[in-house]
Amino acid sequence: MSAIACASLSALVAPSLCRALPALAVAPRLLTAFPTATRQPAALSRRMVTSASLTPTIEDILVEDHRQFGEIMRRYNLATEKAEKKAALAELIRQVAVHSVGEEKILYPILEKIAIKGDAKAVIARERQEHKQVRDMLYDLLDRNLPVGDPLFERDVEAMYKYLAAHCAGEEVSDCPEMARFFPESARREFGKRFLAVKKLAEDQVAEEILDMESKINL
Repeated sequence: MSAIACASLSALVAPSLCRALPALAVAPRLLTAFPTATRQPAALSRRMVTSASLTPTIEDILVEDHRQFGEIMRRYNLATEKAEKKAALAELIRQVAVHSVGEEKILYPILEKIAIKGDAKAVIARERQEHKQVRDMLYDLLDRNLPVGDPLFERDVEAMYKYLAAHCAGEEVSDCPEMARFFPESARREFGKRFLAVKKLAEDQVAEEILDMESKINL
């Protein structure tokens, strides 16, 4: 393990929380920027720790959050009542917001510390930009003042989620294996603990903006 990878955990974590609601976009990904790890991302969700005495690793938390996004979107698509759709979309906005703050404040700073190749750093920069893009997509969608169920609204929701899913898939292919390659399990569990703590704090940090976005979901 490199000297950078062995740096103290506190040095790898930014101290403050951002107030901006993050978001995502589709752009060509540099999925080969990080060396390929032997463990496949698909196995991560099966390893999600259920014991209350152990915090999941940061990559297990990422994959589980991504799985929950898909479950929320499935509920949205299956909903037959507009109120059900609104509730599902509001939940997705909230979950993506706090998850993205965790990535901005915990995951990306760690990856930036261990990135050696220039293209690896470019991947991280692109992921940050994708967060901003999805946020913009959500605001554009809501600012059009279309009701839930309108064909144009549904089209834009689908497009936003496809972008979100592409971003998540890219993280599981590049970021998760990189964490497993550089850090022992104990360190990754500590990162997971910090990630969950930041998500918890982020609920208050982004609450006002999330409520504003939810109020724009029209029936």
